[in-house]
Amino acid sequence: MPWKRSASCRRWGPGDEVIVPAYGFPSMANCVALRGATPVFAGIDPLTMNLDPAAAEQAITPRTRAILAMHYGGVACGMNALRALAEAHGLALIEDAAHGIGAKYGQEGLGTLGDYGALSFHSTKNIHCGEGGALLFRQEADLEKFLQIAEKGTDKTRTPRNYQWQTLGSSYVMSALNAAFLHVQLRHADEVNARRRALWNRYYEALSAYGLQERLAGIPP
Repeated sequence: MPWKRSASCRRWGPGDEVIVPAYGFPSMANCVALRGATPVFAGIDPLTMNLDPAAAEQAITPRTRAILAMHYGGVACGMNALRALAEAHGLALIEDAAHGIGAKYGQEGLGTLGDYGALSFHSTKNIHCGEGGALLFRQEADLEKFLQIAEKGTDKTRTPRNYQWQTLGSSYVMSALNAAFLHVQLRHADEVNARRRALWNRYYEALSAYGLQERLAGIPP
């Protein structure tokens, strides 16, 4: 399904609303609230722990500006339904793909299906460097803006000797040591994920006899 950037990809502020899953990491709600907007919590699918597209649709109001979906545990959300919903209402679609390095929805990598995607390199992830992350985006026109935000709001990456303050930003640049540690892991990402997948399959096979999927769905044993 081709994806076109939403017209509502702009700064959030007071009066704006962003739909987030009711179950997720606090950073999702924090990134909305820190910009003065209101996070609106929508229900999840109890089997995947991901945002339920039907619940997201019910949460849309005239003040809604975006849908922020999290791929919990690297399991993809129903992105076709969420993309159709965002497109129908002119909303930005943002993916929290912190757990999704190397995972796909169909043939597309998690974090690349909406307007923006975020990856995490925290020490709890398959591929990590202690702390850090990556921002994925579709529009080349966004590059300059994001570079300024990452460099404390300055245009230092373009004019390193005579840079000036351009916008609000912070110190988001990864250290050389972290980057070196991460670079090696990224080169072996497929191997790391294959090992993780094998371990997951082992747990799944061992625990299936206990009816865990039925328990999550609320089906009496």
